[in-house]
Amino acid sequence: ACKYPPRDLATRKAFIEKVVKRYRDRVEVWEVWNEANCGNFRGTPEQYMALLKQFHALVRKLDPGAKVGGPSICCTWGDGWTDDIL
Repeated sequence: ACKYPPRDLATRKAFIEKVVKRYRDRVEVWEVWNEANCGNFRGTPEQYMALLKQFHALVRKLDPGAKVGGPSICCTWGDGWTDDIL
């Protein structure tokens, strides 16, 4: 699994479009990145929030009634990352 922010946003956007179009009738809540604060995302909180905003806008464009969750976090004991996001 990739832990770094995507370098090629156009490729990521094309992938997300295909996934949302294919599964929008079966997925109730979309998530941009799972447990980003636990080492699963090696970018900055600012990079995560930028991805979340882009992801949210794209998903809602393709499926206006979709719910987009985030940030998805795990333990928050003084990690600093979660404080920066919230």
